[in-house]
Amino acid sequence: MPAERFESELRGLLEIYPNLYALDSANAMLAKIAPLRTVADARLPIARLRMEKSPSEIAAIQRATDASIDAHRAAWKAIKPASTSISLRR
Repeated sequence: MPAERFESELRGLLEIYPNLYALDSANAMLAKIAPLRTVADARLPIARLRMEKSPSEIAAIQRATDASIDAHRAAWKAIKPASTSISLRR
């Protein structure tokens, strides 16, 4: 998104929402753009959102876990005395 469009959309949203949430690196810039708005740290709200998982997210995590377990088991079966990591990649 071009910077001009971003700033235009941001100004429109500032008319609706009283608070801005950002990471530390953007706080000073946002305070200049919107001096009458509260700029808060976004890390805690983001962390809270990350703690809640939808059923599809849980299923995706389970598929990734299963794939990792399968890969580890295959590697364990392939390991022989004097095996190297290079020989296991083949």
